[in-house]
Order: sequence, then structure tokens, then C-alpha cells
Amino acid sequence: MNNRRSQLVLLGAGLGHLQVLRDWSQRLHKGVELTVITPSPQPTYSPGLSAWVNGECQASDINIALEPWIKACGARWIQDRCIGLDVHARTIQLRNEPERLLHFDWLSINTGSSMGLQQLEDLLPGAKGRVLPVRPVEQFMDYWARALETAKQRRMAVGVIGAGAAGVELALALKRRLSDVKAQASVSLIAGDEHWLAAPGSRARRLAERALQQAHIQVLHQKCTQVGDGELCLDNGMRLACDLPIVTTGSMAPPWLRNSGLALDAHGYVAVNAHQQSTSHLRVFALGDVATRVDRPHAKNAAYALHAGQQHAQTLWAAIQGLDLKPIPTPRRLLQFMNTSDGRATVQWGDSCINAGWVLRWKRSRDEAQLAALRHTAEALPPPSTAVD
Repeated sequence: MNNRRSQLVLLGAGLGHLQVLRDWSQRLHKGVELTVITPSPQPTYSPGLSAWVNGECQASDINIALEPWIKACGARWIQDRCIGLDVHARTIQLRNEPERLLHFDWLSINTGSSMGLQQLEDLLPGAKGRVLPVRPVEQFMDYWARALETAKQRRMAVGVIGAGAAGVELALALKRRLSDVKAQASVSLIAGDEHWLAAPGSRARRLAERALQQAHIQVLHQKCTQVGDGELCLDNGMRLACDLPIVTTGSMAPPWLRNSGLALDAHGYVAVNAHQQSTSHLRVFALGDVATRVDRPHAKNAAYALHAGQQHAQTLWAAIQGLDLKPIPTPRRLLQFMNTSDGRATVQWGDSCINAGWVLRWKRSRDEAQLAALRHTAEALPPPSTAVD
């Protein structure tokens, strides 16, 4: 009789996988050996990043300790990054031990998108060694904390490249924090028409433009074409003085997906169906920024990752058992929040958009509730006495 347990690997510790660990800790599943691969022992709750940047909270307030969940699940944790995936051989290659291949029977990917150095260099010539990418978030937080100390000592010009929601929110948070510490610093937002927050004339765009203007942030509607020492080159020939270029655009699919054997979309992300299941390999699942729902494409943001993660543990367990899978419904619209770092926040629902102080309080309460559900509450959980068959 074969008593070998199925090997389920969670690659990455994004918001979706944190919810899987929470569910698994409460209902251990017989016959499954769970392994978690992620480089950080304390992944960051990304919707709270702007609050940390602008000084509203401490890093510990938005970090989520993995160890309690790992222990509660009886899982194995490997502190490493994936550099290679072969879905035909069902193996994962890790950076720290590239010669050792990790086998899996079932795989779930929730690593987020990527800002690799070579990818950044291809996107922005001269970027390597000169720019600070927002991802990985933990690396960004470490570097920004040190850069802030430097800004207190001398004048600094900060340039945020990419004016999607993340770029606008980050620029506002940076300016607020620099002003609070009385740093002699300027912040510019290099928008590029294709990366602007919302359609011209929309209320969301008008509110964003007003917040940026009130914060005295220079908005340049040009594309950054090259990064030099202490400057950014724009497509209109302008050279912008910049001591610290921060990149929020250019997020790409992890390069190790290219030769993985998985079906990918046109941009290299994992193509998944209504179950967050690979369209080409039914033993592989993906969610969050690394995946694209081919049946109903949607924006790549934390709101959708959290939504998909709520059912993902049950989906994985059903798949391992050979049961029918339930589709994960994708809302056509979700509430989109943006902290404008002026004591207010913006909430958008379709074409409706409001910026107010009570919205910020609402955002904080939602974030606090979500963090409470994802964090150290696992320490209070006794190990399950029985496993689910």
C-alpha cells in the first residue's frame, strides 16, 4: 500500500497564500505535506505601505509573521527564491541551492509580479544600480528608511516613475514624510501618458491632480527613457535632476515562468481559469499579480488577491481529493482605496469617487481588520487534534 503523502508547495507568501495558511492551520489535511517557499519571514501587507512611508505607522504594524502560521500548519518553510520551474518534471529550482531540485505534486504560485534588475535595465537603460524599485517591498522599505536619514542631512530630489494608483499614492506619501522631517527635498512624478491614474476628465483623476498640486509635487507627462547619474532623461529631451529614482511601473511576470512549460498570457503571466488553475496544467494554481484570469481579466491589485485567496484553500484541497472545483467569482468592481497622505483618502467604485477624512478612517479600519485576520492570531490556535480526511 502506498502511504506517500502528496507534496503541496506554496510558492510565495502573497495575500492569497496567507489566507491559505490561516485556513490550513485550522483544518489540517490528512495525506498532504505542505511546503512554503518565500524569502522573507515577515511579508508585508502591501495596502498599508503608503501609511508606513508617510509615517502614520511603524513597519511592525504592516508586517505579518509567517512562523506562527507555519507551526500551526505543521508545514515546512524554505527561506529562498524560485529561479526555475519545470511543470513537466514537477520541480522547482531555488536560488540558494540551484543544484537541488524540489519536487511537488501540487503547486500554488502567489509570488507577485517582478522588478528584476535586468528587466528594469531593459525597460529603463541605466537603471541598474541607480533606481529603487518598489518590489520587493521589504527591500524597498529598508532602502527608503536609510534614504530618509540622508534627506535629513542634505537636499534631495526624488523622482517617482510611473503614475498608476501606486505611483500617485507613493509620491504623496513620500512628500508628506519628507515634509514632516523638515527635509529639503522635492518630489516629481514622471507620469507618462500610458501610465496615468485615470481617464482625462474623470473625477478620480481630478481628485488625484488636486492632491498632487496641494502637495507641491511636480507632475511631468513625459516618459523616462534613460537613467543617468543624478538625472532622468525624458522623451522630450528634458533632463530632470534626480538623486533617488523610485520605480513603481514596469512590474513584470517573473522571468522563470518563461521556460516553465505553463501556458502564459501575452505578457508572461500564468494563464488561469475560473478556479485560479493553470489552463495547461491542472496541478498548478496561481493567484495575485502573477496570474491572469483568462475567463474574466481584472486589475492586478491587492483587492482582487484578497478576494481570490478567501476560497483558495478549499479549492486546493478539493483538487487534491479529485473533487469538482467551485469557480471563484470575480466581482466586476471592487472598492479601490488610495491614501492621499493629507489626513484623507480616496475611495473609488466604478465612476464614483470620494476623497475625505472619513474615507481614510474607513480604509484604516478595513486594513486593521484584515491584518488581524492574517497575523499572529495563529499563536493562539492549538494544533488541530484531528485532520480532515
